[in-house]
Amino acid sequence: MAESRKLLGDVVIPGIEKVAIHRIMMGLRLYPFDITEQSWFQTALQASYPGRVEDKLVWWRLKQPDGSFTYVNVDPGEYRKAAPEGNVIIMDMPEMPDAQECRDILKDVIHRAEQSLITDRFYLDLTSAGKGLLERPEELARQALSRVEAIIPMMRSAEQEKVAGPLGDLYYHCHSCLEIDQATFAEIVLLLQLQRMTNAWIQERWVDEPGPFLNTFLGQLSSAAETKDRLQSACSQIAFVEYDRARLALKEGLEAGSLASMSRKLADAQLGFWMVNILQLKAANCGLSFKAPRPPVVLEESSACTVTGVGYFANVLTERPESIPLHLRDKASEEGIDEFQAARRWGATVTVPVVNRTFANILGAQAMTLAPEPEQVRAGLNRLLDGRSAGSDDSDAYFVDDDFERGWIDQALLSAYKKLGMEKEAYQMATRIVGRLMVSKLLADTKSTDKTDTKK
Repeated sequence: MAESRKLLGDVVIPGIEKVAIHRIMMGLRLYPFDITEQSWFQTALQASYPGRVEDKLVWWRLKQPDGSFTYVNVDPGEYRKAAPEGNVIIMDMPEMPDAQECRDILKDVIHRAEQSLITDRFYLDLTSAGKGLLERPEELARQALSRVEAIIPMMRSAEQEKVAGPLGDLYYHCHSCLEIDQATFAEIVLLLQLQRMTNAWIQERWVDEPGPFLNTFLGQLSSAAETKDRLQSACSQIAFVEYDRARLALKEGLEAGSLASMSRKLADAQLGFWMVNILQLKAANCGLSFKAPRPPVVLEESSACTVTGVGYFANVLTERPESIPLHLRDKASEEGIDEFQAARRWGATVTVPVVNRTFANILGAQAMTLAPEPEQVRAGLNRLLDGRSAGSDDSDAYFVDDDFERGWIDQALLSAYKKLGMEKEAYQMATRIVGRLMVSKLLADTKSTDKTDTKK
């Protein structure tokens, strides 16, 4: 990994703020913050290490809180509970250093977002939640849990259609805007659903410790004959509905036209897979079985893969823009495939959902421009130019209509023009990039001045 704690190694790309604030926050809000920092470190280390060493597949052994081990490889991407055998290398994950790099990165992202032209309510609320996480985490947690407490009496007494609005508001703030970590929110949603579906309501305050209360709830209802069948039916319904929703969200995310829209779909998929996995694990711990959409190991793998996709791209955003394409060029050469195939395998599959397929194609074209052969560079340049047009009948063609993707392509084009000695085109592209940045800065300064005048 690059040592820089700045976005894209401090390379400025217009439009990065929306993608960055969401994906960085997604990466930091997977778990409670102390656990997230460990996960961030692990993901960064896995991403920086080669997937193979001397034709041996590299697996990472991760110790779990209960003392057990799980095994992960990120290239091509697989999760196991048993130690892999054969021609492999098993690496033990080291202890995390004291440096809190994820906090530094979040500070940089928030600063850029506040200096940008973002006016969309979602991204403004997301930025506000990010500031709360850094500056007033206890207050942010209380705010999120108060939203949960407010909806409980409504769910107990109101008809389903009357709860839809308040429940959607809860999801918006706690899930979409990430006011609370998603491991905790998954347990909260499970408890809300199970209580409503079984009509067995917890009388104590449980929102501060949803995990332990979920364990107790499942244990008590599964041990009583009059409630066990109802509980099993509820668990099965939740598992099938959430699993199907998660699979659809993941599919739509990979096919999304921009990274911004892909991120929201990936967040939905991650939460759904997590809920099913948590429910299956906690039910098994209390001896409760129910019909599930897939075997336990598949449910765990689905959850692990989406978590990796979320965390991996958060780390990619701290690399320079050419870092991943350089890796893809080497990967394509080693495996005898083209750069587009390498890009999709690297991070645009259901097992490694790091980016959408459109952006994978952009990375593949950029990887071509980093080749030593001029004809290969020119071919990649032409593919990048296709990304600014309406595309073609070619299945690898792509069309972008998002500031971030256009800005990324412009940076790649500038490098390609320089490499080919196309001075006129390089000058024109550099002028366009600088012009966009200057206009953005001017408009952002105007927006800031308007806010100040309004306050006065």
